[in-house]
Amino acid sequence: MRLELLLMTLSVLCAPIAALGMLPEDRPGLYLVVVPPWRAADPVIAAAGAHPVGPVRAPLGEFAAADAPGTLARLRAAGAWVVLDAKKMAWLCGAAEI
Repeated sequence: MRLELLLMTLSVLCAPIAALGMLPEDRPGLYLVVVPPWRAADPVIAAAGAHPVGPVRAPLGEFAAADAPGTLARLRAAGAWVVLDAKKMAWLCGAAEI
């Protein structure tokens, strides 16, 4: 019984974790940039040639718009822990469109 419950729980959690783990394509678009808590997101985003989007900032992340290919590598080189595709994140959270 416990094993079945564990397997059901893992199967329910696998899809969101897999979606989070998928790396976005390196193309212009909207991204969620996650930075360490001791760094501000704005300098990381600016160093990559992108610009912040939105009026509200989260403690560890921020939305950024990238206008050119190669921005993902520059974001990671500038200190971003994780860069996720914002449209995939919105879909995962149940938003129809962003």
